[in-house]
Amino acid sequence: MIAAALAAARLAMSITAAWPHVPAERAAPAALAIVVAVDGTPWSPDLVAAIAYHETHLRTDRIGSRGECGMGQVAHRRDRAARCMAARAYPESARQMVAALEEARTTCRGREICALNLYAAGTRGMAWRGPGIAAREFRDLEDKLRAPKRRGRSGS
Repeated sequence: MIAAALAAARLAMSITAAWPHVPAERAAPAALAIVVAVDGTPWSPDLVAAIAYHETHLRTDRIGSRGECGMGQVAHRRDRAARCMAARAYPESARQMVAALEEARTTCRGREICALNLYAAGTRGMAWRGPGIAAREFRDLEDKLRAPKRRGRSGS
């Protein structure tokens, strides 16, 4: 639990450093929820945070034009109203994001770029061999999150 708390603090600091307009009151609970949700999965907290930033700037109260909800704008086929209501809480929103990423990874037979495309664009993205626009943006945002850490280490 201490390791998760330290990882969440590091992620929250990276979020506020990379995207200063995201308040710490949003970054901290989102970071903790993301760190806990990715535990035991191949997804990095930085990538999941980048996706959440890309989709909603880490807000859990957003609902997309097609009913996607939570900070990762997850599209639900069943029980949409109940799942969207639950996704207003950071832990559930992060859990739903990671579950959607895992489902996409399974559908894509483990190919990460396909899973990111599928997450971002739905089934039309699954056939892409290279990264789609959103998947490239996810990676660019992930790099931006990691940049403050690199600068901090190089000065030591």
